[in-house]
Amino acid sequence: MNRLNSYLEGICGAFLLIMTLMALSQVITRYVLEMSFPWLEEVIRYLMVFTVYIGSAVAIKQKAHLNVEIFDHILGGSIFRYVDLTRHFVIILFGSVFGYISYQVLSQLVQSGQVTPALQISMVWPMSALFIGSLLMILNGIYVFYLVFKSKQLNKEGGTL
Repeated sequence: MNRLNSYLEGICGAFLLIMTLMALSQVITRYVLEMSFPWLEEVIRYLMVFTVYIGSAVAIKQKAHLNVEIFDHILGGSIFRYVDLTRHFVIILFGSVFGYISYQVLSQLVQSGQVTPALQISMVWPMSALFIGSLLMILNGIYVFYLVFKSKQLNKEGGTL
């Protein structure tokens, strides 16, 4: 699981680098060469969507989602454990509902045949980021839920005592 998340972090980093270089080239071509490539802005937008949804799955593994830190500091060890289990159950539930809805959206896009404005590719490709991200969120949510469930007691930072 750690290997998968390291891979996902690498993908997010690569996407950020690619988006930065593309945005820089778009600025240069637009203002220096006085020509614009509308497809470039669209690629940047879709890479950003993929980065957000892949990054949200990584954030679940790093326990950076759905956290009210005051509870972590006030609650004792066993109560904190139950709150943490509930938190990750809600994340799994949200990912499941979100995945179901995004699957329905993808099905409708396949039937409609809608294409992107500049690239003229099927909208299924950019919108698949939602479904892929939800699957990764569920996977990481289940993994972290399992880790919390099997540990006897957690400290405030989420590590085992």
